[in-house]
Amino acid sequence: MESFLTNKERKEYRVLHKKSKEKRYADRIKSILWLDKGYSYEYIAELLMMDDTSIRRWYEQFIAGGIEQLMQDDYQGSEPKLSMKQQESLTKHLQQHIYLSAKEVCAYVKEQYKVTYTVQGITDLLHRLNFTYKKPKHIPGKADAAAQQAFIKKYKRLKKKLEPEDRIYFTDGVHPLHNSQPD
Repeated sequence: MESFLTNKERKEYRVLHKKSKEKRYADRIKSILWLDKGYSYEYIAELLMMDDTSIRRWYEQFIAGGIEQLMQDDYQGSEPKLSMKQQESLTKHLQQHIYLSAKEVCAYVKEQYKVTYTVQGITDLLHRLNFTYKKPKHIPGKADAAAQQAFIKKYKRLKKKLEPEDRIYFTDGVHPLHNSQPD
């Protein structure tokens, strides 16, 4: 294939490629630049790890309407599984209840709304609803202040009764995460 871009267009498309935040648009621009250099559809497809029909389609879009048409994305998506009312209800529920995994949310949605989601599907929905995953941190459980004070009194009495050769040893067979609660 012969070169079809001007020097000005090449520079402009390289800048556009660097500024592109989405991989799919960057790949389209790279394809046009590589086609301009004379690379084959098949070779570009191999470089981008995709099929050559996409590269051909992008080239046709570019020839028909320039870079503007190439950068258009007419993807509409599909209808959501949950209605807007159900999504609002789910949002309120999630603001009041903590779930540790998307799998738990899937189970809740299936039970509550009779709608089945995959873990990835529910994760995407949660992101659209502006929820993020935060790994829970372990914090110690609430200590019993009265029991601690009783122990301190007993310990002080024991300490007063010690002979010089006596020793007090403390042992702790408790795992460091014992009685911790996710926060």
